[in-house]
Amino acid sequence: MRYRKIDPRIWNDERVRDFTDDGKLAFLFLLTHPAMTAVGAMRGTLSGLAAELRWPVKRLERALGPAIEAGMVEANAGASYIGLRRFLRYNHPESPNVARAWASALELVPECPERHALVARCRENLRPGPFREAFEEGLAEAFGEAFGEAKRHPSPNPEPEPEPEQEQKQEQEQEGSPLPPLIQPMASNGDERHTARRVRL
Repeated sequence: MRYRKIDPRIWNDERVRDFTDDGKLAFLFLLTHPAMTAVGAMRGTLSGLAAELRWPVKRLERALGPAIEAGMVEANAGASYIGLRRFLRYNHPESPNVARAWASALELVPECPERHALVARCRENLRPGPFREAFEEGLAEAFGEAFGEAKRHPSPNPEPEPEPEQEQKQEQEQEGSPLPPLIQPMASNGDERHTARRVRL
């Protein structure tokens, strides 16, 4: 059974109180829409949502205008993307398996700058540990095919490995002039998020 959480304190939010009646209905319609994924975003357009409500498009645009201006609702018409920026704050995963399923939900969301920001929000809402690891594993499974292809199909013109005699000659030439290490240790800023696998979506 699919469900999502709506905090009753929504009615204490000054911005929500200032919405028109149409604005409140439209915002709740988005929160509870059947196509809304577990990560708080969906493929859709305002014109399509207006048709579902049997409203003119202008009516829905006016209704959601304040929520969009406040950053509560994201809409990218060109990508057919609609998202709720604070959705994850109230819909934390209840198990690592649910966190892994977030990656599957992202597959249903159109690729656009807003989806890249959404992936960052997913990571921000998952503390380092089993939940974050499950999410990263799900991302690798859902979007990591390109990396797998690179491993199966190496570069057609790989650099030839130096002969042992050539290596020895290079080492002798370099004696007395120490070289800097090839790999510099990554600076630590105390944020473990940056050590997680990065998967380009």
